[in-house]
Parts: sequence; C-alpha cells; structure tokens
Amino acid sequence: MQSKSPTPFTTDPSLAGVLEALSLALLGIFLTAVLVSAWPPKLLDAQWHLTLTADLINNGSLALVGALLTPLALAFDPSSKRLRTRNKAFHQWALAAAIGFLLLIPPAGLRRLEALPHRHQPGRETEQPISRQTD
Repeated sequence: MQSKSPTPFTTDPSLAGVLEALSLALLGIFLTAVLVSAWPPKLLDAQWHLTLTADLINNGSLALVGALLTPLALAFDPSSKRLRTRNKAFHQWALAAAIGFLLLIPPAGLRRLEALPHRHQPGRETEQPISRQTD
C-alpha cells in the first residue's frame, strides 16, 4: 500500500501568474526607487553615499518579498518552466545581493563618521576649571 504525501498547495496556474506579476512589480519598484536615488551619481559626495545606502536598505524589503514570491508561485504551478528558470536565477543573484549589502557596511560607517561634527574645534582653547575665590 502506497500512501500519498499531502502537498501543501493545490496547483493553480492563475494564482501563480498573479504571484509572478506581483513579484516582478515589487522588483521593478525596488530598482526604480534605487535608480532614482542614485541618479545622477556623485561618487565623491558623502551625503549622496548616505542617501543611496539608506534607500537601498529601506527598499530592500521590496526586493526580498519580490524574490520570495517566485518560489511561492512555483509551488502553485510546479510545471511552469518559466517560473523554474526565474527561481534559479533568483537563487544565483541572492548571494551577490547578500554580499553587496554586507559590503555596504564599511563605506556607510566611514561616511557617517565623516558626517559627524568634530568634537575638537580648532582655535578653541581648552576650558580652565573655575577656581574658588577665598575671602
């Protein structure tokens, strides 16, 4: 006697198509937001770096949800070759994206340190302690 293992999803190609379209829309919104923030590039401007880093981090959830909707769509339509190839491509790009986000940490930290006001201002004398006057 052979028992069937229950599948968590029933196959529904129309739902898979909706999830795929939503995935592409979220990824498109992410890319548009980042490109609008990055244009025009000002590679030597610390404020531009901080703004670009903040936009990448703030909009990163759009890319993450968009990338996660593709395997979900594949679960609803496992026979779709297009979804399988797109899912494989997202797997390959996921490592590059993770490394890219990790590589943002050192430059962003340096730019934030450069943007902080300096504690010691030139031309300002060190403060003398107040001495008590005795009568």
